[in-house]
Amino acid sequence: MKRDLAQMNVDLAIEVSRFIREHADIAKQIPRGAQLVIQREGDEEFNQWSRRVAEKQRQEGQPVIYVIIRQVEPVRSRIADARIEPAVA
Repeated sequence: MKRDLAQMNVDLAIEVSRFIREHADIAKQIPRGAQLVIQREGDEEFNQWSRRVAEKQRQEGQPVIYVIIRQVEPVRSRIADARIEPAVA
């Protein structure tokens, strides 16, 4: 089965954005206008793909920051409470 690296990158970019918003100390380490390149510890296929894509998109002189993800928790719903009701015909 071929991995969808582009979709993985999108999913991780969303998580990186959340992480940065929640960790001001990390946000302060990222220069304004920097290109963030997502890397996954132990996933060389994804990492090489991500660096190739980033290099194609990088603007001249743009600082590059590698975001190295060590661990990702499983995705789960944030819904605290719900009820299911059948539709009335």
